[in-house]
Amino acid sequence: MKYFILTILTLFTFESAKSQEATGSVYGKVIDEFTNEPLIGANVIIPGTDLGAATNSLGEFTIGNIPPNT
Repeated sequence: MKYFILTILTLFTFESAKSQEATGSVYGKVIDEFTNEPLIGANVIIPGTDLGAATNSLGEFTIGNIPPNT
């Protein structure tokens, strides 16, 4: 029984440490330089990664779950 409890506590510790990994987000708005109108469907990417997003009808985007030091 003692080993069973120890195993369960170890699993919870690893799961807790895994859930504490920090990630970040980038959000913004893409507008035309000359007209200041939002750019709909523009692709925004983070170079060197496979992370990116497309802008919505207001020109806004959000890229989430960005690992630290990216």
